[in-house]
Amino acid sequence: MTIQFEQLKQRLKQDQLRQLGGLSLNDFSEPIQIGGGGQGRVYLTQFNGTTEQVIIKGSTPDEDHPIMFILREIDVHRNLSFRFLTEYIGSFQQIDPQLNKQCYYIVMKYYPNKSLTQLIEAQIVSRSYVEEDFAWNILSQMVMAIHYLHSINVLHKDLKPDNIMLTGDNEVRVGDFGYARFMDPTRSYVTTLKGTPDCASPELLLTGQFRKISDVWGIGITTYMLLTLTNPFTV
Repeated sequence: MTIQFEQLKQRLKQDQLRQLGGLSLNDFSEPIQIGGGGQGRVYLTQFNGTTEQVIIKGSTPDEDHPIMFILREIDVHRNLSFRFLTEYIGSFQQIDPQLNKQCYYIVMKYYPNKSLTQLIEAQIVSRSYVEEDFAWNILSQMVMAIHYLHSINVLHKDLKPDNIMLTGDNEVRVGDFGYARFMDPTRSYVTTLKGTPDCASPELLLTGQFRKISDVWGIGITTYMLLTLTNPFTV
């Protein structure tokens, strides 16, 4: 009997899978690796008994990516609920069958259209540019997504075309919260060296401080790349 996907998602949330329990790779049908490397791998799969595809992101702790970062990503993503963000479904931990190491997995909704990076690459190949109205829609949705994150004191910290997914209706879904973190509301910045150099804000590069306006810089870089098909900075 086919399980209704929406009912399954609700059951997972009700079962408190935020405690990293209740799921395993055996609950999914033939995971196919579609990305990642190093400490992280990304799989396309579906729950057994359903036809709805999902994404599983697996992360293995190491010196460059300690367990604290992985658990922080899970903690941030599971607490987010907004139209223009990727949807969190559940999480679990298990020994990775390939690496024979403890691995932490996040299950997310799959967006089959493309990322903003893939869109930009397609525009470069076709030697064309996006329409102005399309760019305005993408920009406004990114702004709303980041405004929501900042309203609950979450910094994304890695806003770039790679981390902007598009739905079939070309709506924005900001994702990848690997560097995201909750910020102490009594402070105006966090100290970090994590991020993508080409998209990093001046204050991050000069002082190691990431502020809410640093995410706004990421919006600007992403919009510039969408409109011009080039990165204004190369590190």
